[in-house]
Amino acid sequence: MRRFQKIGMRVLLPAVSVTIIFSIVLFFIGSTVVNHLVEQNFDRMVQAKTAGIANNEKRIGEGLLTQASLFSREAAVLGAYETAHQGNLTLADDPQMELARKELYSYFATIQKGYRQIHDNKSLRLHFHVPPARSLLRLWDKDQHKSDDLSSFRYSVESISRDHQPIVGIEIGRGGFEIRGIVPVIGESGRYLGSVEALSSFDPVVKDSISNEKEYIAVYMTAANKSV
Repeated sequence: MRRFQKIGMRVLLPAVSVTIIFSIVLFFIGSTVVNHLVEQNFDRMVQAKTAGIANNEKRIGEGLLTQASLFSREAAVLGAYETAHQGNLTLADDPQMELARKELYSYFATIQKGYRQIHDNKSLRLHFHVPPARSLLRLWDKDQHKSDDLSSFRYSVESISRDHQPIVGIEIGRGGFEIRGIVPVIGESGRYLGSVEALSSFDPVVKDSISNEKEYIAVYMTAANKSV
């Protein structure tokens, strides 16, 4: 009887040892597989979210480009630019550019009124530039009386001044992250007069990219750009 017990223990101990080792191996394999599946699922979520954000940026950007193009060949806008070009575009306080601003304010007065009526009293956000990169008028800023230099941070304005090609994208400005659609302003003679830009904050992209209440998206700007 004792012999059978000894044989049983000899058989049982290796079986238990193998079972324990096998269980440990399975645990590590299972953990690895689960972690891999979690990582794959997370990667897919990130890729889908990134693609969604890019699509929202493109959609909003194309809308802004269309909005800017509506005014780029308007007779009143071209007239204001011709007025500005009669002065010195390199002077921030040039009187001809101030006169051009008044002409633009006058033309957009009724347009702004209608726009504000259906957009919670928010202003139509159009920015007019003269070459190579100077602000002529921010339509939402009623207190602008000078043409500030944009060349140190508005590279898209310099780019369109050189190439005269429409631009859409994201660029940091004085108001922070902005989605921008910029089109050239070309005079009747084919002369490049400047550019007009429609812009939007990044908020619509963030809001449209959140699919449930558990998601949180934040946009950060490096400290180096705070001085802009």
